[in-house]
Amino acid sequence: MKFTKTFAIFIAMLTLCLALAGCGKKEDPETSMKVYTKAVLHQDEDSLKKTGFDKKDIHDTLLNNFADAFLSTSGGLYSREQANRIGEVYLKKLKKVDIGANGGTVNGDTAKVNIVVGQIDMRKLGEPAVIYQMQRELMRHPELQTRQQQTDFITKMLIKILEDMPVGGAVPVNVECKYDTLKGMWVPKDPDRFMEDLEDAIVKTF
Repeated sequence: MKFTKTFAIFIAMLTLCLALAGCGKKEDPETSMKVYTKAVLHQDEDSLKKTGFDKKDIHDTLLNNFADAFLSTSGGLYSREQANRIGEVYLKKLKKVDIGANGGTVNGDTAKVNIVVGQIDMRKLGEPAVIYQMQRELMRHPELQTRQQQTDFITKMLIKILEDMPVGGAVPVNVECKYDTLKGMWVPKDPDRFMEDLEDAIVKTF
């Protein structure tokens, strides 16, 4: 009976120890944040499993954020469906962004780390020559009479331009982290702020 009680206490302590991730060495913040960033941008299965993120939730959030931003700056010319079509291409582009991490420093249950990401060079969209080309192509199709037809045509051109945009470079994003004992990894202290900083770094507009 005493053996059974001792064994039960040992198992309980071991389980608690593992749950709190206090019996082993903490994962370094560089590894954690690289996995976290991959889960968001690349949505690969291993990273999603480690972070506990739902693939559909991540996809829908990124797509809706893109569509909302696109629609708010396009003067109501485009439909949600058109914005989503462009957004899907943008999300595919995000999966080609290289991700690295360095410079991690730990202070108890907080840390700082530099996430290094590639950039999608979108400067071409603002070039006068590209805008002129799009206008000229539209003029070559007088059969496109309605606004829906015209914006559909422009949407297809935007998608093609986005598909051809280069991805490269290496831009650092400094992030403050906290240790999540349930996940057994470091995560951003302010996830929303991290996502904003990440997007600012990835999208090269000037």
